[in-house]
Amino acid sequence: MKLSSLIHQEEYRSSSTFEDIEIKQVARSIESIGPKTLFVCIRGRRIDTHTLVREAVLAGAVAVIVEIGSGFQRIPGIPILEVASSRAAYANAWSRFVGSPEKKLQIIGITGTNGKTTTAHMLTDMLRKGGYRTGLIGTVRCETASGSGEKPTGAVTMTTPEPEVLYPLLAEMLQNGVTHAVMEVSSHALMQERVRPIRFALAVFTNLSPEHLDYHRTLEEYLAAKARLFRQCDRSVILIDSNGAKEICERAEGAVYTCSLKPGSAASASAEIIGAGSITGTPLRLRVEGEETETLLPIPGEFSVENALCASLAAHLLGISIEQIGKALEELPQIPGRMETLSLEGVDFDVIIDYAHTERALRLLLKTVRACMKSDGRLLLLFGCGGERDRSKRAAMGRCAEELADFTVVTSDNSRREDPKQIVREILVGMPNKSKRRVILNREKAIGYALSIAKSGDVLLLVGKGHETYEAVGGVIRPFDERKIVRRLLEKKETAHTIPEALEGTAP
Repeated sequence: MKLSSLIHQEEYRSSSTFEDIEIKQVARSIESIGPKTLFVCIRGRRIDTHTLVREAVLAGAVAVIVEIGSGFQRIPGIPILEVASSRAAYANAWSRFVGSPEKKLQIIGITGTNGKTTTAHMLTDMLRKGGYRTGLIGTVRCETASGSGEKPTGAVTMTTPEPEVLYPLLAEMLQNGVTHAVMEVSSHALMQERVRPIRFALAVFTNLSPEHLDYHRTLEEYLAAKARLFRQCDRSVILIDSNGAKEICERAEGAVYTCSLKPGSAASASAEIIGAGSITGTPLRLRVEGEETETLLPIPGEFSVENALCASLAAHLLGISIEQIGKALEELPQIPGRMETLSLEGVDFDVIIDYAHTERALRLLLKTVRACMKSDGRLLLLFGCGGERDRSKRAAMGRCAEELADFTVVTSDNSRREDPKQIVREILVGMPNKSKRRVILNREKAIGYALSIAKSGDVLLLVGKGHETYEAVGGVIRPFDERKIVRRLLEKKETAHTIPEALEGTAP
């Protein structure tokens, strides 16, 4: 493909004329460069590749994109194209390199602090029930055709993949006959321009609470990042009950549709819980743009109803009938790591895996499970906080755990390159009562201990890993699937006596 097809003349400036050359690869890292590569310099948090222009050319780059004012090094005979945003140029180049598939798909973007994954899976199922061939890109998995595919390499730890993964995925969807693509869109992806080429047919806002403040610095900046999605869409679905919803509505382009759980709301869609819920589901009445249906949502909790409401309104706007929506909700498959109840033999307590990684998500989870429990059972919690991530939530999650769980095992959760003991110390600031918690840093041993103290009628929540099947420690990613670990430990019948002494705290 010609260089002029990857970056258009109005998008860059150059101090010299040059021949339109053939490009066979687009890269942003030296390791990805091959013959006839267009190299795009990116200012990252750890490295600025504007300092590597000479190395890129020596590796095979035949043209380079840089940001204006970056202080790059010119190389004789090599086209250097200056742009306002190299990240946007990189996304545009990858889109064009694979044929701009986003222009031929109906793409639905979903953003919010919590609920993106559940809402995306619900909406995907609704669209498929309505007869649309639908793809999915998100935290748990990517499907380039209905019901197919796993998370591709390069997207394993990202909600929204980088352009070199994202646009080939969209191209593959198009080749497979997909007409609609449901995509989780993170605030990082929006700030880093990964979705710049996409005009979304529909954008969905689930909620907002403090998160990623290590990256965005303030809640206002975080909200502003989310709001970007709603300036590049034709229609918006917004949960009006959430913090930040009013600001999102004000900044949205195109038609805005709202949903609410508040009684008597004038929103476009509403829902009412119509019976006693249980750990296995919530009966509810849905009202969407004047139409109504009753259904049983197979996930407990008001926050699950909020997600279902957002998905239902989005599906209806895309042409799915209220009857198909209700049926899709009733038949919703288990979403990995989202209130996932493990099927276990030989135990008389429940084990639930959930991804909750913010104070709000943890609080809602604990309240929901508590409301569904028998009065004589205990709510046991195991959780930690991720390393190299927002530290401000650690003590808050600790306070939430001490307040709402009967007993908590504090452990590690993807400590990355941070000291896990320091992470735990910051969590324990919110947990002064040593009688209600115990610290075991090794997560597998912590799970073994938690299983050993669980009794009949108890519910054990394993929180933080969710869908993940790996653990990131000291810069190394290693296999770690809590489902397999729980079953193996139960088969071994591990008891509290086989668990090494905890660092701190007492046994319940």
